[in-house]
Amino acid sequence: MRKLITIFMDNVVSYYFQCTPKKLPVLHYDITERCNARCRICNLWQKNAALKEKELTINEIREVVEDFRKLGGMIVSIGGGEPLIREDIFDIIAMINSCGLSAHMDTNALLLNKSRVHNLKKAGLKALSVSLDSHDPKVHNEIRGLNGFNSVINGITLIKEIAPEIKIIINCVLNKKNINNLIEMYDLSLRLKVSGLKFPPIHRMAKQNDLNLEEIKDLFFDDKDIDTIKMRMDEIIDYDRKYKILLNSSPYLRGVHYLYSKKAIIQNCFAGITTCLMMPYGEITPCYNFYNVGVVIGNIRDKRFLELWDSLIFKKARKKSRKCSQFCWDLCTKEPSLRFNFGFLLKNLSFALKEVNLFS
Repeated sequence: MRKLITIFMDNVVSYYFQCTPKKLPVLHYDITERCNARCRICNLWQKNAALKEKELTINEIREVVEDFRKLGGMIVSIGGGEPLIREDIFDIIAMINSCGLSAHMDTNALLLNKSRVHNLKKAGLKALSVSLDSHDPKVHNEIRGLNGFNSVINGITLIKEIAPEIKIIINCVLNKKNINNLIEMYDLSLRLKVSGLKFPPIHRMAKQNDLNLEEIKDLFFDDKDIDTIKMRMDEIIDYDRKYKILLNSSPYLRGVHYLYSKKAIIQNCFAGITTCLMMPYGEITPCYNFYNVGVVIGNIRDKRFLELWDSLIFKKARKKSRKCSQFCWDLCTKEPSLRFNFGFLLKNLSFALKEVNLFS
């Protein structure tokens, strides 16, 4: 608890007084762009730049992790692409764990089998976020572009049987195909006995910044769906009062509809303060939105992470992120920003600490 308070106070002071944070609680690391899925809500798998030979080596990653630890780091969140495609993923997780940090990983679960689950257990993975977009196999498979529903369910079951100490989070992307069946998705999560459930909305920022909306107009919300979104968010918040497995805060869920309004909203954002993003080939940036517009702080192959963290360009980026007008409701940045708001903390202190206590 003392460490959490120290981090919170440091980050809040850094935000309001525009100084370099001495603490960084979460490092998001997209470990690869390679992916074995064919998701309609993401076109990362279509890109030719997903080059294995350019990805950071474990020794390069170790240097960043050591610097991250010096900043009081708590969680390294590994994403992609599909992290399990990397042959050295288990060594990387073990290295993070050996540094006293908590390793989390996102996965589409298509590659989970007994051998890999045993290796994740041995490496010391703390939490696994699994993509599952519907209780209905047909809907999930349509969204993800292949017949993978049963693989996801089997993967979750294997984790529960072989490595129950690994906390499982279901990540269900809100879209037109599933918005009216969130209670059924919640009930499936209860039956699977997972530790948490998240509902990030489909959007065209972050990794999906260049999606062709015409190709996914049957999935993508617009301003005509705002009332439906509001209604369904209120329903799922109320439904969660009994079981409390939602890891989205109420303000986050009740703000999802803003993403599809025609008015830009000014957001108080803690990107580059509570969180930082490292790309597969070593680029450091506050968040995906900065990366998409070409704002890269530097590359860890040229300078150490600590040097980049305290650089002038990062200070300027943090200043810009304080009042961001991007249409973004990304979990990686928006949820932490909401939780570091004093008003939120006064009303939701136990929830603000829930995920950190559960998965760190």
